[in-house]
Amino acid sequence: MKFQYLTFDCYGTLIDWRKGIEAHLGKLLRKNGVVPKKKMFPIYVKLEAEEESDSKPYREVLKNTAMRIASHFGMSVPEEQAVQRYDRDAERARKKRIQARHLIEC
Repeated sequence: MKFQYLTFDCYGTLIDWRKGIEAHLGKLLRKNGVVPKKKMFPIYVKLEAEEESDSKPYREVLKNTAMRIASHFGMSVPEEQAVQRYDRDAERARKKRIQARHLIEC
């Protein structure tokens, strides 16, 4: 059987989503003088689910969630900082899709 298309999700497949979230948010908080005493990921998952309840672009979901995490820890962050991880990961995913397409075509 010959396949014409191969598809898969990026987060958790091409990108170590959990580690990326924890690294980005940890860096963001530390940069602003906050060292979280509890794990961020469970809080992140809850807040992201709330953000996803409305229909909006995923970039906006991540931005809002990062800003809410910061607020949860008593600080605020600029929008540009909140979306840096998404923009970086989106570019990585785009490059990996190009690499995967090349491998399939070979």
